[in-house]
Amino acid sequence: MEALSPIDDFWLYDSEVNPINVPSFIVFDKPDVKPEEFIKRMEQRLGREHRCGVKLVKFWGKYFFKKLNDEEWELYKKNNLGIKADITTEKEAIDFALKMKTLSGKDSTQSTVRGYYFPSLNNGKEAAIMCLGHHTHQDGIS
Repeated sequence: MEALSPIDDFWLYDSEVNPINVPSFIVFDKPDVKPEEFIKRMEQRLGREHRCGVKLVKFWGKYFFKKLNDEEWELYKKNNLGIKADITTEKEAIDFALKMKTLSGKDSTQSTVRGYYFPSLNNGKEAAIMCLGHHTHQDGIS
């Protein structure tokens, strides 16, 4: 386990009405690959690296990052990596990110990092990846 820094720990106690999710977008020429294959490649590249493969646990009143076990990792991929084919413009993608509930991670059923693939933006000429995460997980990722 790895302790959160005092600053990151502070952000966990912020009000739910203050969304402190950090969305990062990468827009690129649409690849010649099916969306499901693209997500599979994302999963392979993510591996179980730090901050993408961890959860928050509370121990003696302090939060720590703890690596997900195999079962938790499979559930994480199923619930937090998705294809958003119905979103076709950059504005719609940004609106989607802004409407999401804060991902604090204090609730054990909730991930603090999510990833989405938008396979057909801007008249089908481009695609995008969005990583969305709580401030405490985004340091060094975005």
